[in-house]
Amino acid sequence: MRTDELINTLVADHAVQPRPKPVGHGLVMAIIGGLAISGALFALTLGVRPDIVSALGTWRFDLKLSANLVLVIAATWVSLRLSSPTTKPLSGMRALLVPALLLLAAVIYELVTVPASAWPSRAMGVNGVMCLASIVFLSVLPLTATIYALRQGAPASPAVMGAVGGLLAGSLGATVFAMHCTNDSPLFVAIWYALAIGLMSMFGLLVGRHALRW
Repeated sequence: MRTDELINTLVADHAVQPRPKPVGHGLVMAIIGGLAISGALFALTLGVRPDIVSALGTWRFDLKLSANLVLVIAATWVSLRLSSPTTKPLSGMRALLVPALLLLAAVIYELVTVPASAWPSRAMGVNGVMCLASIVFLSVLPLTATIYALRQGAPASPAVMGAVGGLLAGSLGATVFAMHCTNDSPLFVAIWYALAIGLMSMFGLLVGRHALRW
């Protein structure tokens, strides 16, 4: 076979092979699917808090919901950046400062405007352990879908990529659970929500270091 014929054959073979879908497409599908599954589990087990209409008019509930949604967006953006092998992990994670600073500002405002005697009750809330367990429960399947989607990428650090995927899954679960939780204080969110999302990030790190290798 002549050289030009060999080149044409290789080009033709490449053209008929299915191209892998971009990471962004798979990640969006994972987020939609994860939210749908978590929403279904939420409806079957927990349900929406009875005072949801009045809660929507309070800044604490709105902040709790907004902080989780901002984390979903930031973690999605970071995941897309880290899916490239040329992106350094630390430089790609700067967007995560946005939800962290948002929650920090809310915590400071709560500490300034609420008497110190009320801080412990605001921070502990009602059944914080149940909150933590519920967020983890609602985040497990989104984590599975997220890790599967991120396998299309080629991260420089699979462990860091997995940790960010865990943040994304945890924030998805926390966003859904926020519709049930009656503890709206930023102090409660900064402790129990952050702990639950942090646990999911650790799970993601442990899974990602093996599942996201390329």
